[in-house]
Amino acid sequence: MPSLLSLTNRYTVDTLAQRTTCHRSVLYLFYILNSPYFPFLIPVISPDFLTACIDIAWQRSTTPPPNFSDFSFKDPEAANPPRIVDPGGISDSEYEALAYYAGLPSAPVLVCRTGNTSWKRPTGPEAYRVLREAKPVFDHQIATVWDNLGPKVPDYLDSVGVTWTSIDVVRFANVGEDPGPVVLWIGVKPQSLSGEDARLAAIGCRGLLRKFETTDVDVEFRESVFTRSAGPKLLERVPSYDATADVRGPLTPALCLPIAARATPYTEGTGGIYISEGGDSKRVFVLTARHVIFPRNAVLNELYARTTVRQPRRDVLLLGNKAFQTFLKSVMPR
Repeated sequence: MPSLLSLTNRYTVDTLAQRTTCHRSVLYLFYILNSPYFPFLIPVISPDFLTACIDIAWQRSTTPPPNFSDFSFKDPEAANPPRIVDPGGISDSEYEALAYYAGLPSAPVLVCRTGNTSWKRPTGPEAYRVLREAKPVFDHQIATVWDNLGPKVPDYLDSVGVTWTSIDVVRFANVGEDPGPVVLWIGVKPQSLSGEDARLAAIGCRGLLRKFETTDVDVEFRESVFTRSAGPKLLERVPSYDATADVRGPLTPALCLPIAARATPYTEGTGGIYISEGGDSKRVFVLTARHVIFPRNAVLNELYARTTVRQPRRDVLLLGNKAFQTFLKSVMPR
């Protein structure tokens, strides 16, 4: 992919955001860059990047790009026949596996679940999926025993050969409704666990829960891939109707901004909440997980404290390598 910036300042893109919100304005920006009145813009965006932006914009447009060398009539559906997915072509259990977690950002595939939570396949001409959301667990018996119970869950899963990727305790709720029972939510490597093996493992997990007098917790297995995700002043927020809102979003002080250590930009994570130092200080800190700034495979697991200016700094980048490329792709068609 062509590089957006020939300079090291990644945020200069926002100075041009207002001119890159539609196909026509991209062409207009290209004209500006070649204008003698704006020579300072030439090193910011390269013509190769603009050409790629225009190509992507045409690809996403409902109107095909003009081809003046061919005026013959062509049926647009002949080359691109419509793709129709018939939900009736799969069984109820297969459909439940795909739609049970509808509404969750990762849309995981259900492998197996225990309990009596009802689920019904939508039918009719307007068969919309029921969207669900995950809720935290606070006032439940499992919270008081988790320090002892928690480590035993992965030990048990390892003992029965389950390739697990994550273990969570959550409640699920249909959007706008009260949450259901507490769920021990276990992620497994995709296509690594059959439904029958998952059922047997779930029975074992239920037995483990009973040992801690926790009998009202369901067990659910889902396919899950777990990845440790781990300059200038940030831009001001703009209203959602602003033409540059989508472009500016990743460069504003919003929650969950993608960050990475300068020394290890390939290990990305997110910045959490902001914490003010208080008193007369104007400093603001962002909370993140240690492994985002100190990856386990690159830095020793030792306490880090920078108390003097002579100590080496651990600089943090807004947008690591992958997040920056994702940002570029999101900007290009705009």
